[in-house]
Order: sequence, then C-alpha cells, then structure tokens
Amino acid sequence: MNTRGDTVAARLRDIPRHVREVAEHGVHRGAAVALATAQYQSGHDFLQVEPVHLPLGGEDWWAFEELTEDMEMAATAISQDISIEVIIGNVFADD
Repeated sequence: MNTRGDTVAARLRDIPRHVREVAEHGVHRGAAVALATAQYQSGHDFLQVEPVHLPLGGEDWWAFEELTEDMEMAATAISQDISIEVIIGNVFADD
C-alpha cells in the first residue's frame, strides 16, 4: 500500500495519510484538466488566472454562474472518463 512505518500498526495508521495524498493528486489533476479544457474551448490564456471573489447576487456573480453552467457539459464528459477503480487502485500501487 506504500504506507510508511516499521510495524503493521504504524502502517495501518498511515493509510489515511496515503489515501489523502492520492485523492489530492486526483483533485489537482481534475482541476488542471478543467482549466486546460476551458482554455482550449475559450481560446484564452489561463496561465495567469487568479482567484476572484464576486459579490453574491451581483451581475458579475450571475455571469460567472452562467459560465459555470455552460461548462457543465465538459465537466460531465471529463467525469465520465475517470475510473474510480483506477483512483482507488492508485492507493495500492507501487511508488
């Protein structure tokens, strides 16, 4: 399982850390794929994207919500290509 520790008990205690590490990798990969898809489809350069805090219910917020809904189709297609078995299998893979 690629867990750390000298004893079985130590390795068992390390499993949650390892699962979090694998899940974090999956989240980062998903975010990267989503940004790449958005960049490709929009033609804009997203390399310099910074977080934005829009006032709730404002005109910009609603525009962002609309854009989010427009991207739902791409997100659905991406999520259908992801195998949960592969993600879980990463927990048990060799380093």
